[in-house]
Amino acid sequence: MPILPRAVLTSRDVRASVWLVAVLRIALGLAGLLTMVLDPRALLRNIAAWTSLEVVDGRPWTFVFSVWQRWDALWYEEIARDGYHAGNNTAAFFPLFPVLSRVASLPFLGNVVLGELAITTLACAIAFVLLYRLARLDIGRRAAILTVLLVALSPVGFFLLAPYTEALFLATTVASFWLARTRHPWLAGIAGGAAGLTRLQGGLLLLPLGYLAWRDLRAGVLTPKNAPAWIFPAVGVFLALAYPRLVIGETGSPFDLQQAWGARLAPPWQSIGDAVGHIARTGDPIEMLNLLSVVGLTAVALYGFRRLPLEYGLYALASLALLWLRDTDNLSPLMSAARYSLVIFPCFMIGAVLLRSRLGIAAGLLAISAVIQTALFVYWVHWGFVG
Repeated sequence: MPILPRAVLTSRDVRASVWLVAVLRIALGLAGLLTMVLDPRALLRNIAAWTSLEVVDGRPWTFVFSVWQRWDALWYEEIARDGYHAGNNTAAFFPLFPVLSRVASLPFLGNVVLGELAITTLACAIAFVLLYRLARLDIGRRAAILTVLLVALSPVGFFLLAPYTEALFLATTVASFWLARTRHPWLAGIAGGAAGLTRLQGGLLLLPLGYLAWRDLRAGVLTPKNAPAWIFPAVGVFLALAYPRLVIGETGSPFDLQQAWGARLAPPWQSIGDAVGHIARTGDPIEMLNLLSVVGLTAVALYGFRRLPLEYGLYALASLALLWLRDTDNLSPLMSAARYSLVIFPCFMIGAVLLRSRLGIAAGLLAISAVIQTALFVYWVHWGFVG
């Protein structure tokens, strides 16, 4: 199987993915622009960092860019502009996305916001194409299309187009799976290494890539000289963690840096119990979504563990385990869990399998989810914290 399609620009799945991303980008952008022009309230802006980077200067057109400058997006923009510095917690953010954003800003005369949006738009389209192709290998065309739609229209799907790492991480992770499945081990390893440079969770690709390397070695379809490619995700994570300490002199450990946001390791009964208690006290709908994401996707992953190839289950359950073991003394105990769940794509594949013969139900769920996504995006644009 070729690494790239013979006619990239005319491939049907590429065109469909580009259209989907374009529609989402325009629709969400217009929704954000309209809501900020009509009601420019900033709910929690006073607790955010780097808000001076917003490009709003009173002219309505500046909202086109500034509606995407929220929360972590400003951290990545600061890093892309000025690099990492010891002691200001920038080292908590992995480097690949801000580096690519800085490079992508060059054609835009150094406008980092446009560079970030260009990277997320491109990465999102690539992620959708490869997710469709990967899913089609195992669950068929109809379920593959549903998988992409379930991810794109999920309640927090707008993070794939925000200047966050979700789109880049999903693209590199799915690319690693797809390249490994189509027996391009070194390219799969490089994609996994890129995922490791994007987010700490990229290191979890050691599990599926290691399993696939072991399986293919036993079957005689992978030579021993190609087997070491599976360790590249760990190399990516190591480089991302080592750079701040070896180059800029950051003294805080990764755990110290996460504690700046109140994050810590905790047994699952404590993190889930804290979330339930928080919801009971406050009725916080965002924490309800976080809890539903963690518990619901875990149930889906366990249900589908034997229904998809083993590499999917290994990755999904390891990713979910990190969410079960994370507690936060901040806005809510499971803060950002729904966003982190967005890139655990095997769960969406299982959901698509369950829905592929129930298209009416699938259409209804997608419509409801798209409405919720729009509402959450508008809330996020108003500086409400979603993730």
